[in-house]
Amino acid sequence: MPALFLLRTVAMLFRFVPFSVLYLFSDGMALLLERVVGYRKKVIADNLRRAFPEKNAAEINQIVRGVYRNLTDVTLETIKSYSTPLHEIRRRCAVLNPDIIAEYLDRGQSVILAGSHVCNWEYSGLTMPEGLTSSHFPSLGELCGGFLHLLYPDLCVACQQDLPVRHSCFCLRCQWKNIPFDLSNPSDNVCTARLWGRLPVQWGSAAYHFTRKSPIQKALHHLKYHNKPDIGVMIGRELGKKLLANPACAPVDAIVPVPLHPKRERLRGYNQSTVFAQGLSDAMNVPLLSQSLLRCTHTATQTNKKRMERFQNVGDVFTVQHEHLLKGKHLLLVDDVLTTGATLEMCGLSLLQVPDTRLSIATIAIADR
Repeated sequence: MPALFLLRTVAMLFRFVPFSVLYLFSDGMALLLERVVGYRKKVIADNLRRAFPEKNAAEINQIVRGVYRNLTDVTLETIKSYSTPLHEIRRRCAVLNPDIIAEYLDRGQSVILAGSHVCNWEYSGLTMPEGLTSSHFPSLGELCGGFLHLLYPDLCVACQQDLPVRHSCFCLRCQWKNIPFDLSNPSDNVCTARLWGRLPVQWGSAAYHFTRKSPIQKALHHLKYHNKPDIGVMIGRELGKKLLANPACAPVDAIVPVPLHPKRERLRGYNQSTVFAQGLSDAMNVPLLSQSLLRCTHTATQTNKKRMERFQNVGDVFTVQHEHLLKGKHLLLVDDVLTTGATLEMCGLSLLQVPDTRLSIATIAIADR
């Protein structure tokens, strides 16, 4: 991650800066953030006015200045602490009873390290015996990552609000609005029923139900038309973890995304099904075979087409290559949205021509027909 590499480089330089100079630099940064950048200034002021309605404008402005000063102080102190040598940390801080702490942790109980200043809890953690440090306490890198999120927050792809949930593209409110797909019976559900009599599958899955004006609809729109491939990767990882933990989902040997025609993929910059498949592959530790199924005919978009139109639109447009990689394998065929199943059907029938292959399906969402 470039930002983290830059942070590490700056931290190494800060190692040689005395605290007196550090706080002068912090004053300048606070002034820059408040007066020039205006970083979240309106949000901070509005929150303070709601929290302290009895205070006048001058008092609120004084608190605002203190907020920026505290932010820059804590940020620079954390960066400097990140580069502090371990022997220096252990000279400043020592845990007198690590055996008692280890006993509590071994019993599954929690231990709180309370410090009077930033990073004191981390210093305490670093003075623990080796076994405790790595398994129970977060690193300074994780702490610095939290400050990076504070300065450059991730935003929910649906409502563009701050994203407090790590490794997700939806905030908590939008997660509640989405309808997750029921994976309790993957071999007999809406996904498999949609393909009954057309495509034999071992099991079927989706991350969400697609509904109009829902957060998942907005996420799919950003994924396909606003150059947001990370959305597909994150949803794929979320679903992949669920599939991996579900004993009813027979393990797969490889993941095959529904292909785009090369012309459309060049225009979009990526295949939305492939980035979704990449997330699944990361979570399930299963190979991604993105070149085993090719679309040899450029068809019109499937959006807003009815069932028969979709089926006629995809007939005889897919071809299989690298059959030796597919033979005898249980393949997971993935697409972005399952509507009528015409695309998955034609892709699946092409893959099943390879001897001894079995097929399961996964999509980001399943829509009403």
